[in-house]
Amino acid sequence: MRQTCALATALFSFAVAEEIAPAELDSWNATDFCHSPTDPDCEQCCIENPSGSDRAWTVLSWSGDCSKCKPGDPYGPNCANCFPGVQQWYNEESEEATKPAKCKPCSQCLRRVVSDYQQTMTDPISDGPCTCDPTQAPKDRDCSCGAPGVDCCDCYCQYQADIRAYCKLDPDPKTFPRPCVYDKMYNESRGDEFTLECDKDGYYKLEQCGKVAPPKLPPSPPPTQVVASAATQAHMPMLAAEGHRRLQPGSGWCWCTEPTYGVQNGTTAVHAGARADCTHTIQCDLLPEGACKTRKALCNWTYIEFDQGYECLNLPQKA
Repeated sequence: MRQTCALATALFSFAVAEEIAPAELDSWNATDFCHSPTDPDCEQCCIENPSGSDRAWTVLSWSGDCSKCKPGDPYGPNCANCFPGVQQWYNEESEEATKPAKCKPCSQCLRRVVSDYQQTMTDPISDGPCTCDPTQAPKDRDCSCGAPGVDCCDCYCQYQADIRAYCKLDPDPKTFPRPCVYDKMYNESRGDEFTLECDKDGYYKLEQCGKVAPPKLPPSPPPTQVVASAATQAHMPMLAAEGHRRLQPGSGWCWCTEPTYGVQNGTTAVHAGARADCTHTIQCDLLPEGACKTRKALCNWTYIEFDQGYECLNLPQKA
């Protein structure tokens, strides 16, 4: 029952996967390759087709337009591609005779695959527990478990194989970095500053504080380079959890940040020292059991009889 979007399920196969020698594969932080449309100069990326193809290049691109999202209406009809929780993916492809100018190669280690695996490894799996073959070959294809929001061992093991082969990372769920930790690792490896705070579980801390609040109601997850550079340089967040010093009233702001995707909701900003209302920011259904229970003021780990399993649900809003 995880929140999904049609665009988030459209991942194009890399037809040339078997044509690429292992030495040519990039890793999770290779800056010469595009891992996401939000990487610098990666609004589109290119794949060279095997010899004999009608067209020499396959070009992947992102067709969303988050500029149509109106403040105060993040779930409106113009925001189907941009609501918090949907990251930008390469959702269109074209075949071209010549390589477009300044088109960087597409990475086989997509940030989308990493994000999908981070979610799958903490969700209940319909046919689990899974036993994956560590020698399984990766597959350059979209993975589906037959219904939206359903996780299965086939995809779980495919993600592991893809991450092991293409990202050159150990996919062991006991040690694989959670969303905030991975984003921090990813940005710092590229020389970008990352000042947002992660909690002890590796998710974004629900409340961030700093001298400057982010813009009101960002309609979509902030691009990686924006989170890491221009936006975060101005925020200077400080620890805001119990037991740590808060900024004094009048000296800064505190605001809500979505724990899984790091969407900063400037609409929730309050003077430091006050408690921000994160009811409309948190997406409980993206959290595993442990992270759900640590946010019990907003989320509830609930048994869903129809699915014969548990899910983290948002608590009803107070009257």
